[in-house]
Amino acid sequence: MLNVWLTVLSAVSLPLSVLSVVLTLILLPLFFNLASPLAAMVLSLFSLLLSVVGIAYKVFYLFSFYYLMMDYEPSRAVLYTILAFFNLGFIPLLLCRHNVPVGVAGRCEPLQPKYNIH
Repeated sequence: MLNVWLTVLSAVSLPLSVLSVVLTLILLPLFFNLASPLAAMVLSLFSLLLSVVGIAYKVFYLFSFYYLMMDYEPSRAVLYTILAFFNLGFIPLLLCRHNVPVGVAGRCEPLQPKYNIH
């Protein structure tokens, strides 16, 4: 279910960003020339909507990244999720790329076994 929400939020965020930029370019001169409260309200509504979509995307991304790390490196999943919060999720993915998933090997302490890559 998380992957569906990630897909929907990522698909919505780009058109919403483009629409926000276009409306800003159109309504910003009206806001300064006429001091229109409607233009300010529309701009703030789209800014708020864009912020909500961005925060929801980040939350769902972190949840799915945590569950992915729990499958490949359960002892360090929280640390790797914190790295993903700071947009450094590629580092744990590179570190865990040869790990055997928990569903195949079971949970092994302290670290998951690696595949034999020659």
